[in-house]
Amino acid sequence: MSPVNAANPQFDPRMRNIPALGLAAKKDPGFWRGSIYREEKCVTGGYLTVNFLFNPSTINLSHQQGYNLSADQMSTDGNIIGAQGIGTLTFDLLFDRTYEMYGASPNFYDEAADKGVLADVEALYNVTGAYDVTAKGAQQKVLRAMQPNPCTFFFGGSASGAGLLANNTLSYYGTVTGLTVAYTHFSREMIPQRCGLSLTVDLATKDAKP
Repeated sequence: MSPVNAANPQFDPRMRNIPALGLAAKKDPGFWRGSIYREEKCVTGGYLTVNFLFNPSTINLSHQQGYNLSADQMSTDGNIIGAQGIGTLTFDLLFDRTYEMYGASPNFYDEAADKGVLADVEALYNVTGAYDVTAKGAQQKVLRAMQPNPCTFFFGGSASGAGLLANNTLSYYGTVTGLTVAYTHFSREMIPQRCGLSLTVDLATKDAKP
């Protein structure tokens, strides 16, 4: 949930590998996680990132026919939009902070133990621009319409070579155009400890300007 300070975080296997779950053998590479990170650097110089484990269960893609128009066609034909996305990505995520809330150590502060899944949702709000990351004080947590921030979405796969992604990596690039949050379980203080999120992403090519 914190900024990732790396020259090329999308090529950094540490961003997606979690070796310390206590479930893997010592020489096992560990379990891989998914990541959503905002392409534009934040004010601290890092990349705002949201990580998730072992889900989504399904990843849905839809594609549509596009138009390759000449400059003359784009300037004269008002019925066809020349700048189209290349498809739509939809998926659901589940966040569960029950363990952190009830098993946290009293010796150090854990944001997830204090806020539950609000910590994850706030991180996603920062990535999608629903929160203004440049705001100060109380304005930091004021909701606004999501901004067209380009993001990269990783759903696992293995890293290989000198900073290159393997050909089995499932990743996409685009802008979050829809976000639904459903809080499902709460602590006795009404702090949400579980939630489901549904995301809709307008896909684009890497060199496109959303």
